[in-house]
Amino acid sequence: MPGVISAESWVAITAIAVFSLMSVVLAIASRGFLEGDACSHYLAARAAFAEPVYLVNVWCRPICTGVYTLPAHFAGRVGVRLTSLCMAIAIALLTRSIAKRQGWRWPTLALIFLLAQPLVFLHSFSEMTELPFALLMAIGFWAYQRRQFLLFALAIGLTPLSRPEGFGFIALAALALIVHRRWWWTTVLLMPLFAWDYAGWKLNGSQGPWWNWLHSSWPWGQESLYERGPLLHFVMLLPVIVSPFLLPAMVIGMWLCLTGNRRRVTLAGLLNDFTGKKWLQNPDAPDAPDASNREANHLRRCELLIVGLPLMILIGHSLLYWLGKMASNGEIRYMMVVAPLWALLSARGWGWVFIRLAWRRPLLWACFAAMLPLLVNRAWTVLPMDNSIDWTEAEQIARWYKTGMLNGRPIEKQFPFLEISHVGLTYALDIDPRTGRLRNWTKTEIDARPRGTILIWDRIGALFNSDASRKVPLDEIRRAGWKQIKTPWTDGAGEWQFFVSEPLEISEKKNVR
Repeated sequence: MPGVISAESWVAITAIAVFSLMSVVLAIASRGFLEGDACSHYLAARAAFAEPVYLVNVWCRPICTGVYTLPAHFAGRVGVRLTSLCMAIAIALLTRSIAKRQGWRWPTLALIFLLAQPLVFLHSFSEMTELPFALLMAIGFWAYQRRQFLLFALAIGLTPLSRPEGFGFIALAALALIVHRRWWWTTVLLMPLFAWDYAGWKLNGSQGPWWNWLHSSWPWGQESLYERGPLLHFVMLLPVIVSPFLLPAMVIGMWLCLTGNRRRVTLAGLLNDFTGKKWLQNPDAPDAPDASNREANHLRRCELLIVGLPLMILIGHSLLYWLGKMASNGEIRYMMVVAPLWALLSARGWGWVFIRLAWRRPLLWACFAAMLPLLVNRAWTVLPMDNSIDWTEAEQIARWYKTGMLNGRPIEKQFPFLEISHVGLTYALDIDPRTGRLRNWTKTEIDARPRGTILIWDRIGALFNSDASRKVPLDEIRRAGWKQIKTPWTDGAGEWQFFVSEPLEISEKKNVR
């Protein structure tokens, strides 16, 4: 009957409602950030409303900052976290739509398994770049599956503005447009990147050629500043990525998508699947051979992409971490950029098992498997997120700076400017960036030792940084002539060290920028 909601749709609505309720509760209850970078992204988004330069910052990422700017300004952290929840729900709905278009039975399984991923749940009340990227990737795949090439090019073209993996996706999208004889949409594909280059050049002083701004501003070198890791690092983390109770289904789904569940995989078969029965022939041309099977061939291409893209991310990041390249430090969240595809693979395998073994109630058991990871939090409580010891100390240091005394005079009046390596301290101080009091934590700024500045160093923030210009050891600070002082937090949980330059006399303040 038209207008009647199916039982499967009710399951999807219920899954979204339960996921949303838990996410909202934790968004409000969690004092801490998922990690330090989340706090940095939140601060950049909040500042971007008044300082548009943050919207083009290479590290902050235009998409992430742009999506979170208005919520951060008008609704603070909770507003940003609710925005993340909305993105997670949108990704889940797109993933379900992709599974339905593929003709898979029980497409709601894909929605459930997207929401069941531990990383998706954690990021649904966080402030990171991975969820916006996953949304763009889901939109792009959804559009490609429907041959909506304009939307496909635009969505994938925006991915580099969200995360570096987007450059690889742009290359693959360009190849797909050429193969489908839609090469003219490559102009749309590259347009966001050119716009970022020009806007960044314009907002940062228009120095040098505009087309080189992004390249010259890129902070990460070829060699990583982090320690290398084992080659199978991300493979060992797959149970956490897809949920431990869904890993067998995901592996089965990979095999089914790769083989088509019907035939052996050969190089000729792969070429035929991707190019329409003849190398480089347009698979969408009206006069193409097997025109009646164009849709089936296209869905088969999509099926191969569903398994190929996550494997590309898995292998690519594994090699970068193992070889110590491109500032990779083995963060598990890197795998979340293809979260919709992990969910689709799990849904494919789960559905096949229930059909093959004639088991009943696949959606009910899927919901049960999705909820099982909550038992981990019962045994080892990590949610709601609270501040770690060093973040608690950062709050105490902020109060000391604002109200404390040094040599008989208020600290803030002697040293109105700050050099800070710990983002938690920046957050606790809550200083408007437009005042210019927060100086950039860079070697150049620190070597200059500007007057009226207090420098607060912590080991993690100062030494473990993907940007070489922001990695500052203690010896370099001492060589620059900074005077070290002792505080109650010296050598605390953050391994804090405190330094000051020459104090600023009250009469000098108005002459210092």
